[in-house]
Amino acid sequence: MDKDAARYLGCLGYAILVAALPLAFLGAIALVNEYTSSGLNAVDCDGPGIVLMFSVPAIIIYGVGGFVNGRRFRKRLNLMVAMLCLVIWVGLSFKVAAALGEQARMAALGWCVPD
Repeated sequence: MDKDAARYLGCLGYAILVAALPLAFLGAIALVNEYTSSGLNAVDCDGPGIVLMFSVPAIIIYGVGGFVNGRRFRKRLNLMVAMLCLVIWVGLSFKVAAALGEQARMAALGWCVPD
């Protein structure tokens, strides 16, 4: 691969990471259960699904971005991008774990189980 093609491919990768920021932001601010965050003990059947819908694609994108940029960590820009991807990936991973835990809790109680 010549130098110009590699440069354009790198710019495309950075553009994908920037374009995925709103997806990661929506996954990060979505509530797993709106009612329990308000202090009520009620069922929110669509909360975990919304979190997973936004967070899982962002986790994949930023996981790949962190891996690809982490391989060339000697360049300062790649190190910074890899660290940023890692921070986003870890934050969204905790959110996905909370959503999966909420889904398991609702399934154990027999709520929101599809027919």
